[in-house]
Amino acid sequence: MHLHMYALHGNRFYYVRNKQYGLKTDKTRKETYREMNREEIMQKALELGQMIAQDREVMRVQQLDRAYAENEELQTLMTEYNAQTQVLNVEYAKEERDEEMIAIVQKRVNELYDALASHELITQYRTAQQDVDAFMKAVNEQIQFGITGKRPSACTHDCSTCGGCH
Repeated sequence: MHLHMYALHGNRFYYVRNKQYGLKTDKTRKETYREMNREEIMQKALELGQMIAQDREVMRVQQLDRAYAENEELQTLMTEYNAQTQVLNVEYAKEERDEEMIAIVQKRVNELYDALASHELITQYRTAQQDVDAFMKAVNEQIQFGITGKRPSACTHDCSTCGGCH
């Protein structure tokens, strides 16, 4: 009986034929290489994560997140927003709703949302997070390019979203 397997070498799988019968007690050279390669990949992924953590914008998002957690005004607004939203949810779940109360609470929820959304710290956080998201997308695209050799297409297949076909 022959055992058949595929081994990863670089970014390609190769067919490996092992002539041993039954359970193997020692690993083939390609299996060992595959395990070492995966360990190396995981180590490089950890190093990449550590490098990304040192990025200026990533550190800015973390700093703004801490500032948000320490800002009493924002915490008060958020606590009230969550409480008012919960009141709305309970009222909407009732069969006999108090439409007047819903209108009053909804108005307050909208005011709180506007106050939160326009708060300087929140706008700074949102902008910084968008920058980090775009950076992470670029990193992921670069990894995909390394794997596939192809750059991701920007084509959405919706002709109204672009200036013309390439």
